Amino acid sequence: MKLYSAVPLTLIVFSIFVIVCSGSPVKNEEPVSAACARKSLTWQGEQWSLKSLLRAAVNSNGADDEDVDRDKWPKLELNWKLVVGSVVGFIGSALGSAGGVGGGAYYLTMLNLFIGFDAKISTALSKSMVMGAAVAATLFNLNEKHPHDDRLPVLDYSMALLFQPLLLLGISIGVLFNVLLPQWLITVLFCIVIGDISRKGIKKANKLSLQEKTLLLKSSQGSDHGDYIAVPSEVESIIENGAGVIITPKAGYVILWGKLGILLVTWSIFCLLQVSKLYVPTCSAWYWTLDILQIPIAVGVTVYEALDCRRKEQIKHHDVHSDTEETHAPEAGIWKNIKSSAYGLAAGFIGGLLGVGGGGIMGPAFLELGLPPQVASATASFNMVFSSSLSVVEYWLLGRLPAAFAVYCISLAALSSIFGQLWIKRLVGATGKASYIVYCLAYSILFSGVVLAGFGAVNNYRTWRSGGYMGFHSICSAH
Repeated sequence: MKLYSAVPLTLIVFSIFVIVCSGSPVKNEEPVSAACARKSLTWQGEQWSLKSLLRAAVNSNGADDEDVDRDKWPKLELNWKLVVGSVVGFIGSALGSAGGVGGGAYYLTMLNLFIGFDAKISTALSKSMVMGAAVAATLFNLNEKHPHDDRLPVLDYSMALLFQPLLLLGISIGVLFNVLLPQWLITVLFCIVIGDISRKGIKKANKLSLQEKTLLLKSSQGSDHGDYIAVPSEVESIIENGAGVIITPKAGYVILWGKLGILLVTWSIFCLLQVSKLYVPTCSAWYWTLDILQIPIAVGVTVYEALDCRRKEQIKHHDVHSDTEETHAPEAGIWKNIKSSAYGLAAGFIGGLLGVGGGGIMGPAFLELGLPPQVASATASFNMVFSSSLSVVEYWLLGRLPAAFAVYCISLAALSSIFGQLWIKRLVGATGKASYIVYCLAYSILFSGVVLAGFGAVNNYRTWRSGGYMGFHSICSAH
C-alpha cells in the first residue's frame, strides 16, 4: 500500500477514536458573529465603561453564557493532558500551515478532548491559534518568491484584495443562515461540502502529481542533470506591478504597501461594525443598518481593486501591442476578477453557514482559480490573518479568551506553523513536487471534516434523545 493511499484511512480511524473517546463533544464551530446575533444588549444607564458594557452584552441572556466562568477554566500547568494536547496541536498547525488551512479541528481536539475546555472557550482559543499560525506563516512567506517569477512575491496581494472584502461579507450573510437553520441540517450540509472539497482536492493533487512525474521524466531524458521543470498554473495569476511596491534587496522582501493598507482599512471598518453590533438590540433598525453597511464597503473595495487590475492589464497589453492595431486588452481579465470575487463571497458564505474557518474553503478556491500550490497556500494564510483576527478581537471583548492559555496557544501555533513552512519548503525543494502542498491541504480538510462532522452528529443525537428542539430558529429570537 502506497503512503498516500494509507493516509486517509489513518486519519479516519484516528478521527473515530477522537469522537468516541470524547466525553463532551464539540459542537460545530459557531462563528462569534452567530453568537452575537443571538444576543440583545440590555443597557445599564449607570455603567459607562467598555468592560461593563461588554459584560452586559455577554450576560444579557442569562444561561446562554453561564459557562463563561473563569473559575472553571483549566489551569495552565505542566501535565500529561497539556503535553498530549500540545503535540496534537503542534502536528495540526504544522500540517495546516503547510497546506494553507486553519487546522481548527486539531485545535478543538487539543483544547476540548485533552485539556478540558468547554466548546465555546475551545472555539475562541482555536481561533486565536489559527490567527497565530496564519501570522507566523505570513511573516515567513514575506521573504519567499513566486515559484514561476522571481520578481513577484509568493503572496498574491491582488487576489487577496479581490477575495477578502467579499469573504468578510459572505461570512456575515452565512452567519444569519447559521442562526436560522437547525443544527442537524448544518451538519448534513457540512458533510456534503467538506466531502466534495476533499474529493476534489485529492483528485487535483493526484493530477498535479502525475504532471510532475511526466515532466520529471522528460527532464531527465532531455538533460544530464535532470533539472526540475515547474508545472505552470492553469490560469495565469494576476501580475502585480506599479506603485506601492517596496523591495528590500538585502532581505528580499516584496511588500505591496498600498494593497496591504487597503486590506487593513477594510478589516478595521468590518471590525468596528461587528463590535458595534454588540451594543444594539438584535434585529433593531441600527442592527440591520450596521449589517447592510458592510455591502457597499465590500463591493466598493472589490470594484476598486478590479478596476486597478484592469488598468494595469491594459497598460501591459498596450506596451506589448503598441506596434499593432490591437489596443484593447482582452476581456478574460474582467471575468477572472469577477470569478475571484464570486469565489470569495461563496467561501465566506459557506464558512459562516457551516461555522468553519476560511482556510479549508480558500485554499481549494485559489487552486480552482489557477494559482500555483505555493501561492495558494501562502495567500490563504495571508487572508486568514484578517478573518481570524476579526473573530479573536470579538472573543476577547466577550471575555472568552483565558489570557495565559491564549498566549501559550498562539505561541505554540506560531512555532509549529514556522516548522510546517520550513518542512514543506524543504520537501518541495528536494523533490520538485508542489503536489505535496495540495495533499496536505486535502487531507487536513478531510480530517477536519470527519472530526467536526462526528462531533456534530453526536451532539445532534443527544439533542434528539433529550427531546430538544431541532427545527428552524428565528434570527431575531434570543437563545
